[in-house]
Amino acid sequence: MSAQGRISSWSAIDSVGRIVLDDGEVVRFGATACPFPPQVGLAVRVSSLERHPLGGQRAVGVTLVAPNQGDELLDARDPLPGTHPSSAEEVHAFAELVKDVGLLGVVAREPIRSRAQLRGWFERVGATIDFANARCPLVRAGGVTFRVWLCSAPLGGGQAIISFALDEPYSIAKLRELAFAETSSMFSKLEGLTSLVHQLAEPEVGVILHQAGGAMIASPSWSKIAETSPLDAWLYFAPTAGGMARLIGFAGFRLPDLVLDAPLSSDSEALLREAACALIEIGTPPQAGQRLGRLTVADVERPGWAGVNPEEWLVLTEGR
Repeated sequence: MSAQGRISSWSAIDSVGRIVLDDGEVVRFGATACPFPPQVGLAVRVSSLERHPLGGQRAVGVTLVAPNQGDELLDARDPLPGTHPSSAEEVHAFAELVKDVGLLGVVAREPIRSRAQLRGWFERVGATIDFANARCPLVRAGGVTFRVWLCSAPLGGGQAIISFALDEPYSIAKLRELAFAETSSMFSKLEGLTSLVHQLAEPEVGVILHQAGGAMIASPSWSKIAETSPLDAWLYFAPTAGGMARLIGFAGFRLPDLVLDAPLSSDSEALLREAACALIEIGTPPQAGQRLGRLTVADVERPGWAGVNPEEWLVLTEGR
């Protein structure tokens, strides 16, 4: 069943109240039935009822008819995490969080200080954000639910970072345990997020690739990449001072990053991106000896990495 009504009474001491439904029936409800701070006069929707031990009925599920009418109430009682970071430690905690579980982040030009502002930030591209869990907002993109993490502070040349992570049981240990499971569908699962971030980032400062070492790309450049090659919008070519070429960011797909152990050359990036396409198509961590485009997997012993080389380089090194 589903019925609408208004909260007619609420006792903060007892955490119980009453709702007058549109048909005139009065039902009881408690704080556990609604994920927002109750207040007399709020229009609500009751999704289910059950008999109350003292007689009559009580509402089991209560939501706001207009979700944004509870934003100010929630902000007053339970400020959205990240809207007003008060210390360097909070900013550091956000950075550590998104480093472990974040996927893509948008560096915004303006700070976001309330749920209403964050809601408006999404609604400008036709997206909606769900504050049913007061401290863990969610968005849907491509049929997949993502958590939204916010830090409104001068960072990355902007005034706020809005980051996205998969809506999974929050445990860094669990995510690491799953990191290299079979994930053939992960790239397609995340395509909707690429599209959403592409729309959101257009007027903003840049996009952060959290699983590519936190690399940041200016919005126009990242958007152009996302339009022409969605896979490259997640990856970052990062040659080392020691002369090794690396393509990083695969952890977002639960796959190992690629390291080209052959000498760095003008072809290194192209070879690695070709191998990346082959790796995504396979969808599982590669095995030693497996071909990825024009490269062959030579080393799978390093955690989180797969060493790849051209076949001719492998022959030369094996003959030494």
